[in-house]
Amino acid sequence: KVLFYYRIHGNNMHSNISVMEKDHILVFKKAEKLNLYPSFWFKQKCFSELYLKLAGSWWKNGNNKIRGLYFIIKSIINYPPTILKIVNKIA
Repeated sequence: KVLFYYRIHGNNMHSNISVMEKDHILVFKKAEKLNLYPSFWFKQKCFSELYLKLAGSWWKNGNNKIRGLYFIIKSIINYPPTILKIVNKIA
């Protein structure tokens, strides 16, 4: 029995990574401006996770490893413990 349908079309956000990048960063920065993050390090971790997701999207689906690497570095700079997550993923 079908529980749900997933619609895929050419305008899906994941098919246009540059739009997804712009929109997600905009939302995170708006949350920052509205002081929605309970602490500095929580905000840093949230941005770091976002940058990791963008890195993966560019690396795999966007076929732009340089842009992916840029976001990996940005993720680590924002929240240095992220390096452990990355090392565990590739090990």
